[in-house]
Amino acid sequence: MAEIKAITTLRELAVIISEALEAAGIIATLSGGGAVSIYSDNQYMSHDLDFVTSADPRKLSKVLVPLGFVQTPSKRLFEHPLTDWL
Repeated sequence: MAEIKAITTLRELAVIISEALEAAGIIATLSGGGAVSIYSDNQYMSHDLDFVTSADPRKLSKVLVPLGFVQTPSKRLFEHPLTDWL
């Protein structure tokens, strides 16, 4: 699994997260502005990656925390200290 660094692109981050979720058996679909940024070659720049899933937030946390993410107080979002994207 790739390491998340300050130079990790939005596209690379999406792949890292997608692969980790898939490995854990979590079905999630990238949507919203992050998907538009990736598919439009950054003609529209988003500041987050929205994954749509029915997975329990506790299960998501078990996948994302080992990647270095921290759950925000809202419990809906995760942030990583080396990226600007939620």
